[in-house]
Amino acid sequence: MTRQAQTNIWKTANSALGRIRTAFTKMGLIPKTFFIGAAIAKSMAQEIYVQLENSSLANAANLTDDYQLVAICQWLIEL
Repeated sequence: MTRQAQTNIWKTANSALGRIRTAFTKMGLIPKTFFIGAAIAKSMAQEIYVQLENSSLANAANLTDDYQLVAICQWLIEL
């Protein structure tokens, strides 16, 4: 997958996550949003990290990393 394709996927997903946050906020709710990617480019990782730091995202994982895959599964189970 090209870097541009990865970026487009992230932009689409990030836009959808923003719409989800907005819709829930209007109802007085705060959803625990998360992102799971199979190929995360460095620029995407930086944006994801910022969102994790400011709590826009509750969790994120790269499926090519076994540790992250296990961690996100455990997090989902514990919700």
